[in-house]
Amino acid sequence: MRLLIVDDEKITRNVLLNYIPWAEIGITKIEAAGDGKEAFELAKRFKPHIVLTDIRMPKMNGLEFARSLKEEQMNCRFIFLSAYSDREYLKEAIQLRAVNYVEKPIKPDEIRKAVSSAVDEIKEQIELECKSYYTEQKQICGRILAGEGIK
Repeated sequence: MRLLIVDDEKITRNVLLNYIPWAEIGITKIEAAGDGKEAFELAKRFKPHIVLTDIRMPKMNGLEFARSLKEEQMNCRFIFLSAYSDREYLKEAIQLRAVNYVEKPIKPDEIRKAVSSAVDEIKEQIELECKSYYTEQKQICGRILAGEGIK
């Protein structure tokens, strides 16, 4: 799975990139950006499954970025980071169906758990979609074999 890290603090980006064993939780590709605008352009090409983003950033904040990306990639999962426990941010993160909301300073183990949870959620969704597709194909084959044709 692909992960996009978005934070205007270079130290935070470096900690997230280098101190979490991403491969152990199923993350195989990682990109990083310093603000929401840069992240949006990168996400169009990179197509992340999960985005780990700060909320307060210059140019385009994390919530604006998430809203814009959701229009193009509805199934992308968001985990928001913030040094501020602001109710309005939290409410908007909930409206955007955030997987998690992690307060700074970040704790690598907490980030690992949040991303691991998002990975599990995505795997479950893929499994359900595969089962649904299989069931639909089985029904179509059954109708064809019964001489009913495709409806």
